[in-house]
Amino acid sequence: MPKTTFELINDLFIALSHLLWPIIALICIFLFKEEMRSILQKLKRGSFFGTEIEIDKEIIKFEKTTAKATTEVPQFDAPETDDYEKGIIDLAKKDPKLALISLAMEMEKHVKKTIAQRGELINSNFGKLPQAFEFMDKEGWIPKHTMSAVAIFWDLRSRLVHGGEEESSKIIGVLDMGMTLLRTLKSIPYETKIVHHSDIDIYSDKECNQKRDDVKGIMINFKSSGGLKSHIGIYPTTKFGYYKKNKEISWEWNLKNKWEESWYKDPEDSTCKYAWTSSGEFIGRHLDEI
Repeated sequence: MPKTTFELINDLFIALSHLLWPIIALICIFLFKEEMRSILQKLKRGSFFGTEIEIDKEIIKFEKTTAKATTEVPQFDAPETDDYEKGIIDLAKKDPKLALISLAMEMEKHVKKTIAQRGELINSNFGKLPQAFEFMDKEGWIPKHTMSAVAIFWDLRSRLVHGGEEESSKIIGVLDMGMTLLRTLKSIPYETKIVHHSDIDIYSDKECNQKRDDVKGIMINFKSSGGLKSHIGIYPTTKFGYYKKNKEISWEWNLKNKWEESWYKDPEDSTCKYAWTSSGEFIGRHLDEI
């Protein structure tokens, strides 16, 4: 049956509504684009109440744990801000996230050096910071709250860096406490090993006439954490020309290479002295190269 005038008009309105809806939607998006962008950003980073509050709680926990960590290690007069810290402060003004990443890398670097100094770099299966601290905790090298603070820092670093556009004030707060934590880590006492002399001629006889051509001696100065105690030892190495005087070194060995009873000429007074009864090869590295 032919449609009535009313039906035709109704069909026209329905057709127009289908055509106009996309246009109306576009107009709404244009008019309320700022409000919609804000809502989408919040949805993207999951900041509607739950996640945001959770991060705030973690930051408060981090501050409290770091404060406790500073009481676990010997405290010295606060030094002036060093070049690294000044660099972090300048970087934080431009890019807080990048500064946070840099601080995390510095912590990893310091932990790796600490493990190397103690002669466990190879045995520790060092990977990322959490694994390294788990090893140090197992060995009893790090106080309880210090380790907890690092674990919280590492979690916050990951969430703030990878979790979208967080408020810069949150990142700055974590950075500030993170730098305090780094100073605490650097204050944990441990024995240092420093090159005293290198490339020392080694002999197979006590008169120092029969020089060994396949090995040299390295004299290492072992200093206590307080700096009051020290002693010097000499060890065989094939890393000719490598070691530099006064450089801090790691404690690493190759026990496949060994030398029997040997003597050396003291580089300070040229007297012939006893070196070792039997020793594997010292292969430590300068800490600034690790």
